[in-house]
Amino acid sequence: MLAIIVHTCLITTLAVLWKQASPQAPLRAWIVPGLCLKLLGGVVVGWVFSKVYGYGGDSWNIFYNAQAVSTLASQDLTAYLKLLFFNEYYYLADLQDPRIWEQPRYLFIVKIASVINLATQQNYWFTSFYFSLFAFSGLWQAANTLSRLFPTTKLAAIFAFILFPSVVFWSSGVQKESLAIGIMAWLIHWFLVIFCDRQTRSGFYWIKVSLLSMIGLYGLWKLKFYYFGGLVPMLVTVALAYKVYLWLKSDKKTRQVLWLPLVLFVSILGILLLTVSFMHPKLHLSEFMHVLVVNHNMSFHFSAPDDLIYYYRTDPGFATLTSTPGNLLYNSPLALISGLFRPFIWEANNKLKLIAGLENLWMLVFTLYALFMLFFRRQQLFQEKALLIKQRFLMIGAIAYIIFLATLLALASPNFGTLVRYKVGFMPVLLYLIHLPLARPLTRWLRRFPFISKFI
Repeated sequence: MLAIIVHTCLITTLAVLWKQASPQAPLRAWIVPGLCLKLLGGVVVGWVFSKVYGYGGDSWNIFYNAQAVSTLASQDLTAYLKLLFFNEYYYLADLQDPRIWEQPRYLFIVKIASVINLATQQNYWFTSFYFSLFAFSGLWQAANTLSRLFPTTKLAAIFAFILFPSVVFWSSGVQKESLAIGIMAWLIHWFLVIFCDRQTRSGFYWIKVSLLSMIGLYGLWKLKFYYFGGLVPMLVTVALAYKVYLWLKSDKKTRQVLWLPLVLFVSILGILLLTVSFMHPKLHLSEFMHVLVVNHNMSFHFSAPDDLIYYYRTDPGFATLTSTPGNLLYNSPLALISGLFRPFIWEANNKLKLIAGLENLWMLVFTLYALFMLFFRRQQLFQEKALLIKQRFLMIGAIAYIIFLATLLALASPNFGTLVRYKVGFMPVLLYLIHLPLARPLTRWLRRFPFISKFI
């Protein structure tokens, strides 16, 4: 009972202090309702996993394993610290899944959960709250920064990062995605601030951001290396391509063309990836493709036939996706469509897949609408002229990130259930972009209602 009172007061205090520390934030009004929605999402995750999976699914398994690990702290603190920092093996009789010693990424999230468990006295729900709190802090910061830099897109940012059901659900509770999405959102926030803001930053700010970014990058690599491999190259390429653009622009002989940002981005990204692939044998393209297909085959063989993406020359129960560039490129269009919009609504054979199908239908409709408005109506997705060139680079980087990660995840994990969960890694960015055409007119209409206007 004491733990419930303490943690309830602590989370409430954090929310109040957060709101007080953000008097000018565009999304200040969303701190409390957004956080409450996120905490509720964590509760729903725990409930759904316990009902759908008899063993509780990944969320409860992480908690049970973390419970066994954190119990070690009261028995042998030295052994616990060695396990925590050096992965030193220690026999734990109550361990739910002994295979965690063979799964470094799973062990990493279990260790983090074990530390939180020590503070929550092994309470799943409060451990879930802190996972959700971290995820929301990053998502709110990213949405708030987008709303500040591009005020006309505020509604799109709110919907994409704070309100969309799958984003709320799959980045809440005791899950690897909660921490990974929180880290990614913080990294996006810092990148946008540094890339777009013109104000001078103090030395302390740079030290703080650099240190936290390195910790975040390490955590993201340990949790979800696919997310790391999708986000980091795109952010680096956007920054480098913009620098090269400014250098070319300074040359008066250089003719400025609309497609120059795209050419620079693609060229620098290609050079960057090629350079990285030769830095270490495990980073080579052939090794990357091999690991991709191995993950695909593992997922394929453990999935139900009606819950799979079937690629070229792939029959039910037999995976033939190969690690050759030609085969992967041939299947990439199907992987991209599947990663973005599948399962389709007619592929749903249970309630969870039906919900995912409805969301995917929503995203498909708004993607087509955004493309129509962009290419046929020539509508500017952003209305802010001050950052016009930077907007182009950010747009190119965001689209490249979505395409890369959607294709990669669909190839590596052809299981619809897993894919629905993993795609949360790019879903907020996709949702933000496809709702930009409607953001401004809808905002004007909603401001006619006094109660709603204070939230937008």
